[in-house]
Amino acid sequence: MYDPGQVPNGAKCGDGSMCVDSRCVSIPSEPEHCDCNGRGTCNQLDECHCDIGWAPPYCKNKGMGGSLTSNPPVIAGKKISVIVGEFMSS
Repeated sequence: MYDPGQVPNGAKCGDGSMCVDSRCVSIPSEPEHCDCNGRGTCNQLDECHCDIGWAPPYCKNKGMGGSLTSNPPVIAGKKISVIVGEFMSS
């Protein structure tokens, strides 16, 4: 049974800490070897997830954003139409 007084996982419980399984634990800092040049965030795989406008792997060059293992972020409101058809041979 859920206890409404229980703090949910991920809730802040102090500076640099969050609640995990009803315990206050330190949030690990970003690894120092993951340098995204101030244009992205280090993800759980220790690789840069670049902001829109910058390219992985280190967000140094212009690009669409994202990381080496994930797609660029989607911009709300932008849509691309694709027509899918059947190839017919004779």
